[in-house]
Amino acid sequence: MKKLGSELIFVSWIRRDGTGTVMCGTEWNEKSDSPKVDDMSYVDNEEFTVRCLSLSKQTFIASGFNSFVVKLKCFKQTDKLKALLQKELFKYGFLPLLIVMERMSIIEEFEVCNAIIQVIKDHNNKFDLELPTKLDASAVAEMKIYFMTEFNLSGDTAYYNSQEYANCIQESIKEFYELNK
Repeated sequence: MKKLGSELIFVSWIRRDGTGTVMCGTEWNEKSDSPKVDDMSYVDNEEFTVRCLSLSKQTFIASGFNSFVVKLKCFKQTDKLKALLQKELFKYGFLPLLIVMERMSIIEEFEVCNAIIQVIKDHNNKFDLELPTKLDASAVAEMKIYFMTEFNLSGDTAYYNSQEYANCIQESIKEFYELNK
């Protein structure tokens, strides 16, 4: 994914020779061969390619002229996105959300992936459920069994419908980002 420097929290600069990192916020020395890291505002308008380093720690590697370990700034937008995803969960179910998460991970939109996981976990805690947070064969099987027992529908038909519901959710996410630029 692409992010501007102003959308990132800079944790450390990655040395070009691979010998380690320099923590951002440490004092900058004019004679140093490292970039200024005590005030990162000079890269606010620079575009970085951001790739996941650790989802559990929510850290990423942002690459531009220099490479940094970063975190994404938490905007109020994240809470609004989670509220939208919560509505989509109630409207379409968990499987379409997991399909969207899988699709978003392929294009490295990890902010959306993390929001989906949080929404499902919150839903599980609130309603004492154990909905899966990963799209795999057991998640699909669980959904198929549910549709067969509750609605007397073919699980395959429900799965194919889930693909279309996932398209609807993706469209909602796209509209959300267009409205909240």
